Amino acid sequence: MINISQLVQDVIDGNENPLVAFAVLKTHAKELATAIKEIEDVAMTEASHYGEKKFTDHGHTFELRDGSRRHSFKHLDHWVEKNAELKAIETLAKQAATANATMVDDNGEIITPAQVTYTKPSIIVT
Repeated sequence: MINISQLVQDVIDGNENPLVAFAVLKTHAKELATAIKEIEDVAMTEASHYGEKKFTDHGHTFELRDGSRRHSFKHLDHWVEKNAELKAIETLAKQAATANATMVDDNGEIITPAQVTYTKPSIIVT
């Protein structure tokens, strides 16, 4: 396993190529995420043996949490209809934003452009 702190310090000190270090860290992040997924069910089973929601073992504090509740409305005809209307409004507003102009729809209603914001730029390693 790599010494992450040392790698970061080497980049900061100018002793390591930041792109190489970035690629190494991204690769290890993917490997760790995969490994965690592979053992998560077994770890959950082991944690359930403690009989408590929160416990300490080997110097680590663990907490078991119930899954969050989700709602689905796709089976509600009224919701499906209104959702389709909303999607149509969004599509027209996106088109107006892309054209950078206020538009008029087939019914003569003014379509105000959607507000556009951007996320932080990113770098992808493949």
